[in-house]
Amino acid sequence: MFRLRTSFLIFTTAATLVACTQNRQSPELLVTDDVGIFRSEVWKTERNTVEKTAKETLQDWTQFLPTTAEDPKATWQVILNFEEALEGEAIAESNGKAPKDAVARRVTISARARVVTNQPHLWKEREFRVRRAKARNFRVLTSNQESVLSEVKAVLDLLEFHIKLRKASSTEVIKALESSPRDRRLHVVSEVRKRKLKETVPSLIKWLQEDGLHPEVEIELIGALIAIRDKRAVKPLIDSAQRRHEIYLTQIIFGIAEIGGKQAEAYLFTLKAGHPKPEIRKHAADALSEMLRRRGN
Repeated sequence: MFRLRTSFLIFTTAATLVACTQNRQSPELLVTDDVGIFRSEVWKTERNTVEKTAKETLQDWTQFLPTTAEDPKATWQVILNFEEALEGEAIAESNGKAPKDAVARRVTISARARVVTNQPHLWKEREFRVRRAKARNFRVLTSNQESVLSEVKAVLDLLEFHIKLRKASSTEVIKALESSPRDRRLHVVSEVRKRKLKETVPSLIKWLQEDGLHPEVEIELIGALIAIRDKRAVKPLIDSAQRRHEIYLTQIIFGIAEIGGKQAEAYLFTLKAGHPKPEIRKHAADALSEMLRRRGN
């Protein structure tokens, strides 16, 4: 009987350990509020709804973590933040009067996720940040709960895309650059820049040549082409500097000096000799001198 009880106890303990190892800890969600919307009478109960919606979205995130065998304690900690961008007077009316909870306010919802683990060597980069580019204007809080929850889902969905991209193969990243929705390609370009994927240079050049690019997109494209250091990018970068605002010129000057080549040398010499602004002439001279030094001249 004693042996039977001992065997049963050992079996039960082993089964419990296996279950604990296989079942991951649920992602931890932290909701922060820099605008005070959760202190509104209307929103005191809505915070729970926001957290519930976010937690439901997070349930599948464990697939992006290391396997249990590699890191049994790994889990996600997700920080969802509501940030105030602009505050104005209440202008929405109901029956000719502004409701007590009316407020004109632009809110940006951002998110940050990080891996909590005792084996950080499994993660080259353990933190992921996403900020929604488009803020919402919440005028009457009572009528915007659904809009806020929609934004919560959207920002977590974007964060999930960001995390998938970080774990994607080079082939998958290149495919994403061509097929991702336009509002997500900026994240792909950032990943291309980090990995220095030369196969993406034609696509990056084609995008850089488009008119009406958002400054943030253009800066990321220029940075990616400079980081890859492919000589095919020199002329498009020069063309970009000539077509657009001078704010990009200093970055391009030192960037094409890093890439090098005869075309870069000729362009820098021209700027050094003839640009109307002395600071640009100096930048060009410094960049040219450094490029020639590296080349051994």
